[in-house]
Amino acid sequence: MYLEIYLYPVLEENKEQFLKINREAEHIYREYGPIESETYTAASIQPEYGCSGMVSAVELRESEVLMLEINRYHNKVHHSQVLEKVDNDEQIEKLYNQMTKVIDVSRTVRGEFGSITKKMHSAIIGRFNEVTEKPNFSILICREVGLFGVNAE
Repeated sequence: MYLEIYLYPVLEENKEQFLKINREAEHIYREYGPIESETYTAASIQPEYGCSGMVSAVELRESEVLMLEINRYHNKVHHSQVLEKVDNDEQIEKLYNQMTKVIDVSRTVRGEFGSITKKMHSAIIGRFNEVTEKPNFSILICREVGLFGVNAE
């Protein structure tokens, strides 16, 4: 499994427009083959259990909420194949330009993560509620070895 994640600071007043553009982009991505694409809104991002909270990853300004997007792929090669097709889609450029009017893209945090089989001790550092009707989940990180995992609750 290969994950691409984004943390977006979004003004509360722009949240619906952000979601509208994001949903349109998800349709384009799905056309080219990621396994899954989901968007979540933060439920708890403050420090807990002796860990830094997700709030330390992205500076939230007044009236902003933190949104999380997770795109799942089979592996890095699959990710590269999908992104090559998406990047050549004319509609995605239009959506990107719309998104730059809704959020400050330079404040977005992005990362890619490949799965590993060995499990290590983890610490919960943030909880998000999916924008759709799926259950809550927690982001799990083990700083010592750089692990990333998603745990559905």
